[in-house]
Amino acid sequence: MLSCMKLFTKSAFKIAIHCPRQLYYYYASDEYANQNANDEFMQSLAEGGFQVGELAKIYGQVLPENELDKVEGNAVQLEQTTNLMGRDKVVVAEAAFSHESFFVRADAQSMLVPGAKEIFRLTK
Repeated sequence: MLSCMKLFTKSAFKIAIHCPRQLYYYYASDEYANQNANDEFMQSLAEGGFQVGELAKIYGQVLPENELDKVEGNAVQLEQTTNLMGRDKVVVAEAAFSHESFFVRADAQSMLVPGAKEIFRLTK
């Protein structure tokens, strides 16, 4: 079910905050071209986001087998996150969580004590 529904992601949230009408076009991307797709500035911002993710892996001391950024499909990411978070003292990169139509991937998610979760957040 998760793979066929349109998820309200962080990207969609940011677009909706900026301009609610733009959210319609974001979800209808097969009908409307994205003017920012070839924008060099937007591509450099995206690259900066990838760098933050890599930095979170380093600070969180994520083991290579706990990196879910290369996993294809939201449902598979959710399943692998659930499996990994069942362990004691684990740090997961790109851990996936969902609730209703919301889908989130955390740069680094740690489970230090069973039942207690901590999300690493990098800020200036």
